[in-house]
Amino acid sequence: MNAIYQCGFAISDITLFLDTHPKDPDALDYFQHMKHKYNHFVAEYETKFGPLTQTGEQRQNYWQWTVSPWPWERGYY
Repeated sequence: MNAIYQCGFAISDITLFLDTHPKDPDALDYFQHMKHKYNHFVAEYETKFGPLTQTGEQRQNYWQWTVSPWPWERGYY
């Protein structure tokens, strides 16, 4: 979760910079890099613990969000 929080913060921060510097190539590269890392860490988390948010729900025909065990119910914490 710490890696997800850190990447999310970096994405928010670089987004503010890009609001005023929309064509900065280094900032755009950094944004893409952090977005890739964020998506990787979220996928890793969801593989182990289940959906992190409602948009992480994978099943098309079954709503698992509220019925799957929470991380503390699985004994990970």
